[in-house]
Amino acid sequence: MPTVVIPFSTGIDTSNPSTNAAGEPTQIQIVSFGGHSNSITLTGNAFTLPTGNNYQFTFAMPYDAILKSIYFTSTNWAAFTPPAGANIYPFVMLATAPLGSNSFTLLTATETATDTPWIGGASIPAGTALSGSQLDIDVPIAAGTRVAICCTYRITGTPSAQSYYFYYSGGILFE
Repeated sequence: MPTVVIPFSTGIDTSNPSTNAAGEPTQIQIVSFGGHSNSITLTGNAFTLPTGNNYQFTFAMPYDAILKSIYFTSTNWAAFTPPAGANIYPFVMLATAPLGSNSFTLLTATETATDTPWIGGASIPAGTALSGSQLDIDVPIAAGTRVAICCTYRITGTPSAQSYYFYYSGGILFE
């Protein structure tokens, strides 16, 4: 079975998803190989790609694959101070859709968060990098499945509705 690494990056623009008052993501952005979509609203554990420009950052899996690992880094675009008590965990996860469909479902088993959060109440300098990884994910992806690499964040501790600008980059290993 082939081993393939898929690199991804938001590129020169930042990603700007948001959370609700409970700190849960309400929007994601799909990243590719140096670009990303506009924000896409989640409906539960799913989303539908809108029509038009800046949303077609997905790929079709060319063979029956097993997702093995995800490594990524997230950095903040500008200095910011999260609300006191809040812990902001950027994360990456995959979503899939049947070939020919724009209706995607998040694969929650693939959620890979940073190892440490940005901590509320502290001033975070621009360009502060956080990283995360997950090994031995072992999620099968069938040949022909559309795959989206989704980026967002979750706020724990004292959650709140927020919208922050972050960069994301990393790599995904398939066997």
